[in-house]
Amino acid sequence: MWLPLVSGLARETSTGNRYETIPVTGNPTDRPAASHADLNLALRGYERASAALELVFYNGPTDSGAPQLAGIFADRRVPEFTSAQQVYDWNWS
Repeated sequence: MWLPLVSGLARETSTGNRYETIPVTGNPTDRPAASHADLNLALRGYERASAALELVFYNGPTDSGAPQLAGIFADRRVPEFTSAQQVYDWNWS
């Protein structure tokens, strides 16, 4: 079972793994997250996109200890992807 993280707290999954949030230092935004289009993608909206409905693997360094999508489900399955969405760009002016 996957549990969302709460800032500054650790959560344990059904696999026994523990994940902690990464603290943020400084003031990374000039407005609250709810009204920041980089943090709240609902402000920008989205539309259906034509893309492969599968996991995509990229070359490059990875964190072998990071949670895996298959770990969300007790039977370790990968969920079925039924659609792809593309977020709209944002007019920053």
